[in-house]
Amino acid sequence: MRVFGFGSGMDIDSIVKEIMTAKRAPLDKLKQQKQTFEWQRESYREVNSKLVDFKINKLAKYNKGEEMNPQKAVLTGNSTAISAKANADATPVPMEMYVEQLSTRTTITTTGITGSYANGYKSSTMLSALPGGTSNADPQGNYTLTIGDAEFIFNKDYSISQVLSRINADAGEKKANVVASFDELTGKLILSAKEYGDKKIGAVGGNLLSLFNAAPTDTLSITDGKTGIIHVKSEGEASFQKVEFNGNKTIINGINISLLSTSTEATSSKISVQVEPTKAIESIKSFINDYNELIEMMNKKTNEKTYRDFPPLSDDQRKEMSEDDIKNWDAKAKSGLLKNDTILAATILNMREIISANLGDLSKMGIDTGQYFEGGKLVLKSEDDLNKMFQNNPTFVTQLFQGTGEQKGIFSQISTKIDGQLQKLVDKVGTSKYSTSVTDVFKTNSIMGDMLKNYNKRIDNMTQRMNDLETKYYKQYAAMEQAMSKYNAQSTSLTNFISG
Repeated sequence: MRVFGFGSGMDIDSIVKEIMTAKRAPLDKLKQQKQTFEWQRESYREVNSKLVDFKINKLAKYNKGEEMNPQKAVLTGNSTAISAKANADATPVPMEMYVEQLSTRTTITTTGITGSYANGYKSSTMLSALPGGTSNADPQGNYTLTIGDAEFIFNKDYSISQVLSRINADAGEKKANVVASFDELTGKLILSAKEYGDKKIGAVGGNLLSLFNAAPTDTLSITDGKTGIIHVKSEGEASFQKVEFNGNKTIINGINISLLSTSTEATSSKISVQVEPTKAIESIKSFINDYNELIEMMNKKTNEKTYRDFPPLSDDQRKEMSEDDIKNWDAKAKSGLLKNDTILAATILNMREIISANLGDLSKMGIDTGQYFEGGKLVLKSEDDLNKMFQNNPTFVTQLFQGTGEQKGIFSQISTKIDGQLQKLVDKVGTSKYSTSVTDVFKTNSIMGDMLKNYNKRIDNMTQRMNDLETKYYKQYAAMEQAMSKYNAQSTSLTNFISG
């Protein structure tokens, strides 16, 4: 604590404080600019969070087939032989079918380790612990397994589960394309083709097979895979058509059909298609609501009033104000930080342009834009029209919103545009394209991150100059005090001499 003024009778602390208050004005202004800058960055992050949420959690959800699919497959007759699920493009043609044969995979099975379960051989057992586990290895203590052109090498200290993992990972340049498993009850090593149907497994060899009692290799049991076979006919047709395919799943007339068990013509299954648009309509209504909330938020940010007479408060100013006054002041100080922002304006424009380009089709299903002062919001004017469009032409509705394989729908178009604007926020602000958090640390490698570093550097340099200047003033007044004290002492001595 500095205490001066005994010689001069002046309040030196108050004098220096008043001087430094004036000198620190540029520093205080710089700190206010930094605070405004940080608030603006936080406001950007809030917008970024909303955009990411809309893109990842909303649009991606609405763009899933089940969200906009009004088609429902109705299964009658034998419901244990097949299951059926309609795609959005399913045709309303009733079908009848029965399953002649389920598809299977080609498998190769070893004879098996003798007494496997009784001797406690499990997936965790080391190769060296199996019968012949050490003597059958090569001089380096390794075992090999070849499947077609693929070759695997295993050390004798590998467990059976590690062997299976290496085979199933199939990470080499030449693929085995099998799924390996081990039956602890029989001690059998089983290799199954990854694909169902008539896909073959390449020639199998290697000394690893000896551990599973499969040497010579002609003792291997090979079961060829089978194709799935169904007989199907459309309503009104006299005879069934035989359809054969690899696997137990196929798509006919937009219906996903899964084979579960065999059946006969007498125990056939019948499939019809019904339009049930309730869920799809709710998805569209939810989209409209989410779209409007996002548009409203961005319009508010870009049109918010700026109060230039309300700069950020200093610490000293806050000490002299009530909590309510501080809250009201800060609200005005933070208002309009993104007014006329180009990134937000471009995002709004992009979204509105997509809607405008599709407004003719949207209006056919009762969807339109609101009044001009609503800033591009969507309005569902007639849910009946939307329901009728689903009933009459469900494919038209789903393709408009979700697109086709070649053309993007409204959901994907908006998502793509938002993604581009999010990248601009990443570059400028240092936010994330994938996080909705408003508390994540900003990335330093950004335009605003570099600007903030510059603010901090300028504030540190100016603070140091102010500290040095304050010290200088105190030293000057200290020298003055010493001179005044010396003068007073001399004056007192002289007075005493004259009077004495």
